[in-house]
Amino acid sequence: MEAKTALVKYIFLDVVNYSHERSVEAQTEIINTLNHIVKETIEPFNLNQENLIYLPTGDGICICIINTLDPYDIHLQIAITILQKLDVYNNQQDDKKRKFDLRIGINENQDNIITDINEHTNIAGAGINYAQRIMGMAGNNQIFVGQSVYEQLVQREKYNNNFHSETQIIKHDIPYTAYHYINTDLPFINSIIKRNIQTNIKIDEKIPKEIAVYRFFTKFFEEDIIRLSGHGSNNYTLIILLYYLTEDYMKFISMDKLERKKWQSKIFNDNINSFDKAYQLIEKSFFWLICDSSSYYIILLKLQKWSKLFKNEYLSYNKTFDKKVKTEWAGLSREIPIYLLEMYPWIQNEEKNN
Repeated sequence: MEAKTALVKYIFLDVVNYSHERSVEAQTEIINTLNHIVKETIEPFNLNQENLIYLPTGDGICICIINTLDPYDIHLQIAITILQKLDVYNNQQDDKKRKFDLRIGINENQDNIITDINEHTNIAGAGINYAQRIMGMAGNNQIFVGQSVYEQLVQREKYNNNFHSETQIIKHDIPYTAYHYINTDLPFINSIIKRNIQTNIKIDEKIPKEIAVYRFFTKFFEEDIIRLSGHGSNNYTLIILLYYLTEDYMKFISMDKLERKKWQSKIFNDNINSFDKAYQLIEKSFFWLICDSSSYYIILLKLQKWSKLFKNEYLSYNKTFDKKVKTEWAGLSREIPIYLLEMYPWIQNEEKNN
């Protein structure tokens, strides 16, 4: 059965030090207070059961807002209001063990609507997984947002000076960049900026051929990338596609003539004969790539060391990268186009159409 998907906006809330030196009674009161604050905050938006799911996490809540485009910043509005109401509560609370802080992660993605073992509507996919990791990057009473949310909000005058990028190591030792919402006019929001992690890249270290080839494909398919990039899942799909192209090339050049005659591309065949069709194929299977084979994580592990040379989630690169590749791998600009036209004849047709 084909999975039902929806555009979901996530507000992932976590009580800081929930069980630390707190009685069971205090923990229970904290959760009851959080539930009350969340429901009171959500009520004015008039969301119905089809547009709203609450997923309790034990020491927090994941608020899932489904297929709701108006207001465009509903997730951030909700997060800000929750922290504001929490501040009022804490100022009125005399018992220190019943005062509490939150950390909040916001993300947005096209994810899968499922029925869980309890016959309840639930959500699975990359968006909710990353929402939790983004939340984990936040400190006390901080709001962090993912790339897809940042790209939408930063274009608005209301928010274009309110984000600071911060990079931390997340699961599988992957450095991940999220965006800290900064607003010094709102004292109940923690706007203290953390220090970014340092990568171990050395400017004199030669870029591996595999990474240089990947960079070549980001340039070669630049117009397609600009056209298809956007929400987080779009970008993840493009990264996987570009890396599969890279793996095809690296494998092909390592083979002898006989092996090349029998060789099959990892993604392209008679049916998948365009960049768009390959993108659509990966997009359809992206959820399973994330959950089952962890392909995206493996790719990130290979790219992460060179993250300072990339921008826009590894879909474009800076001038330093461009200069290093042209110096260290000058022959690629001649070698790869010949390979592409030999192995993927449709590329020549696409170029003629552009």
